[in-house]
Amino acid sequence: MTEDMELTSTEIGRVMAKWSISFDTLLLFQQQVCESGPLGPAQLLAIFAEAAEFHDIPLRNNDKSILKELNKPGRKKPKGSTCRYPINWENKSGCIKTVPQKVQCLIQIQLGSLDTTKLGFSMSSEMDRVFKDGVRVAKFLLEIIRQTPLDTLEAETVVSVAYLVKGLSTRLWWDSTHVCRQLEGVGLKLAAQVIQCPILVKFALLSTRPCLRCYACKLAGYGWF
Repeated sequence: MTEDMELTSTEIGRVMAKWSISFDTLLLFQQQVCESGPLGPAQLLAIFAEAAEFHDIPLRNNDKSILKELNKPGRKKPKGSTCRYPINWENKSGCIKTVPQKVQCLIQIQLGSLDTTKLGFSMSSEMDRVFKDGVRVAKFLLEIIRQTPLDTLEAETVVSVAYLVKGLSTRLWWDSTHVCRQLEGVGLKLAAQVIQCPILVKFALLSTRPCLRCYACKLAGYGWF
């Protein structure tokens, strides 16, 4: 309230209104991110998935077995075919039991460019919704971090927040090799073919974009530049 008895919003209130964020999410981030110790990417992702904006996403019984297969690593599974940060792996179960755990798993499936053919229409639609709302929530978290005094923040937490915003915006991990998925018309299969080719430099990738599929499908040594 001002001296003229006018009610005005606080700066945090303006940010909440800008990104349409609930008060429960604000409290979650203030208590567990801004006022906590250093958080790595895995810890931040677990907290982020508990945001109130994801609470109404359903967790069906038939979803659990599919998500468990993509979440639980194994010796016989190829590297990069499961979630980077396995959930409930400390007890060797890998089961997805709650909605926040499902949100974590869906985010990691997309960021890791994992096979989504088994998810089905329902979970694929929910994944799109998680990323649509997730970008908004992540940008809100970034603005909250900017307004927090530096002496109360941990450097590792700030870096993790920046990685999270970048990952949700591009739908890729910050160190992913599937960078060409950001190009229009390039899907998971074509991106995997490009990784096996010598087209890894940015200017080379852009110069071959009109015939990217042709170059990706050719054997090494045949028609390269």
